[in-house]
Amino acid sequence: MKLGDAYKTAPLSENFPSNAQITNCRMNKRKRCDDCASDCVKHLPLESHDMERDVLEEMGLSIIEDELDVRKSEVSLDGVEEVVSLVCNGDAPVCEASGKQGVKPAPPDSFFLYRRKRQESSGGDCFSCLSDELVLMVFKHLPKRALVRCALVCRRWRRVAYDETLWARLDLGLRTVRPGSLSHVLSRGVTTLRLAQAELIEPVFLNDNLYPVRKCKLQFLDLSMAVISDRGLAELLQACRQLQKLSLERCALTDEVCAALGANHGLEVLNLSSCAGLSTAGLTLLLTGCRKLSALNVAWTGLSEEALSCLCLKLPSSVHRLNISGCRKNLSDKHVADLVVTCPGLTELDVSDCTSLTPDAIDHVCKLPRLEHLAASRCYSIPPATFLSLSSVGSLLYLDVLGMMGDKCLAALQTHLSRVEVNKFLFSAVARPTVGSKRTSIWNLRVRDC
Repeated sequence: MKLGDAYKTAPLSENFPSNAQITNCRMNKRKRCDDCASDCVKHLPLESHDMERDVLEEMGLSIIEDELDVRKSEVSLDGVEEVVSLVCNGDAPVCEASGKQGVKPAPPDSFFLYRRKRQESSGGDCFSCLSDELVLMVFKHLPKRALVRCALVCRRWRRVAYDETLWARLDLGLRTVRPGSLSHVLSRGVTTLRLAQAELIEPVFLNDNLYPVRKCKLQFLDLSMAVISDRGLAELLQACRQLQKLSLERCALTDEVCAALGANHGLEVLNLSSCAGLSTAGLTLLLTGCRKLSALNVAWTGLSEEALSCLCLKLPSSVHRLNISGCRKNLSDKHVADLVVTCPGLTELDVSDCTSLTPDAIDHVCKLPRLEHLAASRCYSIPPATFLSLSSVGSLLYLDVLGMMGDKCLAALQTHLSRVEVNKFLFSAVARPTVGSKRTSIWNLRVRDC
């Protein structure tokens, strides 16, 4: 006989309540079930639960509850899933008035009351709750490759990832720049760009209308030893109007390139060392437009005597550092005299490897009141004793005369010029973007994120 049958046919004792009494108690003290529209044991008041417990204990059954207080479960049942299963000898009984069966099996002769908290997911994106300013601060710590990938996530990330503050500096040195890539790079508001030893494949701009000239904000550009054609260089410089410092070392120059350079009226530092193709006409266009130059390097450019005359007469008076070394036989004493008159505020002058200079050139140099550094290495037409006259220049701090004299003469010169350091610098640093092995910055401006 099953336990359910025993429950129906077992005789009642004197203290055991009848079915009618239990039914009346349920009708008076139960609460209506909102879920199943029936009276269930889980909604009984505390007194009804106690009576049910006594009834079930007399039948040999038991109730298992969790650690939560019954009163607390009655007060707040939000987020709680209750499963009631009554199993008698393996048979799942039907709940009164609801007709629902238990969903979880249990050992026979037992009554179980299960309560579990619902695991509700938030369903929201915490990152979307952040403002654009906070997202921008997070993106500042990402490399450029990661920013490009972030721009593919959604429209908002694309707008933040291409913010101008994240693309202010960029290093593309030693890389191959594909056609049209520069137009996208410059359109992001790059101000400091390093393209040293990079290869720029033509065309630099795929479409002239794709990148308007007025949107270029480039101010510091390093194209030292870059592989770029004359036409590509002209197109790139024509898109720049706010350049302040530029390096074109070992690049090929044309009059068109010089005209584009002359359009940058705020240019202050220009490095044209070892550039080929610098003519008198191009030099005139350059010097006519760039009247704010403070540092100029035209070393080893193969300037003719006419070009040197144009340079020494049309240089802006704002030039303080000048390197015209490597002119060999074309630079004369007259050029130096004109240079002293045109730029009286020179603080650094490099005339190394100019073999046509005589002691008269040193006499002209002594008239520069602010001269701090003079480089006259390998000027073999100047006798070593001539440099003793530089003692009259009180501002002189450094003198480079490499290959001019022996150790005894150098010791005597050092003794005579006690305040001057002799042969301290092997190479000139005039207008150069990097000095030595430093490759993470140009003109002391960082171009890499790390």
